[in-house]
Amino acid sequence: MKLTVPREEILVHDVEQDSKEWLEGFRPAGIGSSDIILLVEPKGSFERNLYGLWKDRCNYEKFQFVANEHVSRGKRLEPFVRDKVNEMLNMNFEPACISRKHEPYLRVSLDGIDFEHDVILEIKCPSDKVFEKYLDTKEVPANYYMQIQYQLLVSNADYAYYAFYNEAHKEPYIIVVENNLELQADIQKRCALFWDAVQNRIPIGFDEAGGLKLFPIRPTMVVHIGESSPVSEIPVVTEIRP
Repeated sequence: MKLTVPREEILVHDVEQDSKEWLEGFRPAGIGSSDIILLVEPKGSFERNLYGLWKDRCNYEKFQFVANEHVSRGKRLEPFVRDKVNEMLNMNFEPACISRKHEPYLRVSLDGIDFEHDVILEIKCPSDKVFEKYLDTKEVPANYYMQIQYQLLVSNADYAYYAFYNEAHKEPYIIVVENNLELQADIQKRCALFWDAVQNRIPIGFDEAGGLKLFPIRPTMVVHIGESSPVSEIPVVTEIRP
């Protein structure tokens, strides 16, 4: 089961990921999948937090992304992994930038989508250490799970494939991630509140229960982020390949 969103409500943008148009136009005009963990986890992720995202989207202080070996490796291997997944599953995944027509701040840059089968693809090419940990647990890391659920929400896909690849292996490992409607509903509410805070220039942070709260104070003041988190155990997904 999934949330029912008519296909005409999904907009496909003619923009290439990582291009100038993407960096300056598509990406800052909404909430991306890598931003979602910041709306859920008070501790933030990879030196980013909710208040920093708010300042970035308000154009008060832009976050400076610095390319590292992990980012470079992912960009280099993504086309190869996508082709491998298409071959293994007999699919036709292509990268795409999409958004909701009436909620344009809900937008994602997908590693792959097969419109014929209503399925999306998320690709990760981590370090050897992280990859080995995945092989031990056979689980999708919490922050990636959040990303995929947001991608499912925006795209209205039936389900997602999560492809995890390391160059020491011949083929990517692929697992199926189903729609988690309860989590998606919570994410959608958080996105709406966050974007309202951006549009009205009202700082936003976490309350004591881990929910989002607007702070009607001067934009130059710092919002202190709490420690509690609403993130519960991540559902187990089923590994299908190899």
